[in-house]
Amino acid sequence: MRILFVTSATPFTAEMDQTLRLASGLVPRGHEIHWMTSPGAESRPRAAKLGLPLHRFASDDFKRQPLRMLGNLSALRTVIARCRPDVVVALESQVHSLCALALLGSKGRGLVRWRGTALSPKGGPLSRRLYDRHTQAVLVPCSRQLEWARSAGFRTSHWTVIDGCVDLDRFRPGPADPTLWRELGYPEDTQLVALVARLAPVKGIPVFLQALARVRERHGGAAGVILGEAWQGQEEEFHARARALGLSRAVKWLGRRDDVERWLRLAKVGVVSSLGSEMHSRAALEYMATGIPVAATRVGVLPEWLEGKSFARLAEPGDPESLASAIRDLLVSPERPEWGRQARLEAELRFSPERFLDHAEAALIRAGEGS
Repeated sequence: MRILFVTSATPFTAEMDQTLRLASGLVPRGHEIHWMTSPGAESRPRAAKLGLPLHRFASDDFKRQPLRMLGNLSALRTVIARCRPDVVVALESQVHSLCALALLGSKGRGLVRWRGTALSPKGGPLSRRLYDRHTQAVLVPCSRQLEWARSAGFRTSHWTVIDGCVDLDRFRPGPADPTLWRELGYPEDTQLVALVARLAPVKGIPVFLQALARVRERHGGAAGVILGEAWQGQEEEFHARARALGLSRAVKWLGRRDDVERWLRLAKVGVVSSLGSEMHSRAALEYMATGIPVAATRVGVLPEWLEGKSFARLAEPGDPESLASAIRDLLVSPERPEWGRQARLEAELRFSPERFLDHAEAALIRAGEGS
């Protein structure tokens, strides 16, 4: 089957990471995959490195300039005519509409919406028509998306929940590297709490810092480490908040790292402190795969993944005391090693790349056959 993935996104997000995993994973299964993006998309070099044929829109502008939109529509039609895909997968709402227009009158080609947004779908008549009549399959990361769609009046018989996946070979339990403790400046018996997230407002970094300060009131041996790129001037705010909370020596921000898995093997608990989003939560999957219990806020896909799991504690978003309580419960329990093993087992059973590919491939094949 020939599949064209189409995206208008410029930044490389967790959703984009999952989609590239899907696209590259389908190639060894005999599918021909093409990747179409805006000119400045961060996914272009990554897709090229994976050997995917690249195509591009005429412009990065998908909203403001009608003439540029027409140019992008023309570029998409040209790529579809040249590649002749059996299925076109649209990643964002802008390209979803564009793909539907490009495919009008085209028989034998299925349109799929890969919907990873944390926003509920708009229930207007045009949106319902797009999803209900012109889209053969809608793939979503959690059942909450289905509930939102039904409440907005969408038909959901062709909507499918596809669990995410994590690299189980890269992220796996293992011994801590003692040189990393020296780099952090912490003793090896530190009760380290890890947060993998970019320094962005939605990630709730101030909440994490306040929660860590509360944890340290009872457990002075606890410390934190944050791995993720700075975003829109948040680095200065992070350091100011850490100083104000007396955490200057008890929390380290390491920036974006390509060896996240090595640092996670130092940690006793992994944290997701986000205020919203988390429809894919790559960090939570990496914690589980590494065998680390997870303290997370009730946002996005996290309640569906973690509610009732022995290795996880859920906190209310924006509530430092709730998050501190979740971290403390996991950090001090003698059952923590067993919880870590259960977290790893959950990752292997539910979030393996093979399971992810099996479910997504089946949905794409049905979409192609039903077009």
